[in-house]
Amino acid sequence: LALDEVLGALGDFVVTPEDCGLTPASIETLAGGGALENARLVDALLTVSGGPTRDVVCLNAGGALY
Repeated sequence: LALDEVLGALGDFVVTPEDCGLTPASIETLAGGGALENARLVDALLTVSGGPTRDVVCLNAGGALY
């Protein structure tokens, strides 16, 4: 659910990874695990350039800022 500032209306819309030039990732690729695996994912998110986890975080942050 989002407010479209151009139309001034409230409605639903879907944004796909392809709409933003991103490559889709499987749920298995994005899924976390135990504490150590999740810590590794967060570390990679903050230190590694690119990847599907960062793509999802940036896409969600962009949607929140919009």
